[in-house]
Amino acid sequence: MIMTEFYKQKLAQLNRDIQDAELERDFKKVAKLQTEKVDIEKRIKEE
Repeated sequence: MIMTEFYKQKLAQLNRDIQDAELERDFKKVAKLQTEKVDIEKRIKEE
């Protein structure tokens, strides 16, 4: 349960970082963050 909450917080932070990178038009960073987001979402589903 504690790890799930940690991952949800991490996911929220990644979403903010993705939005910031999109505003800066740094699409390499967006792609990297999207990859991390998918990994975190998988971990949340597994818990």
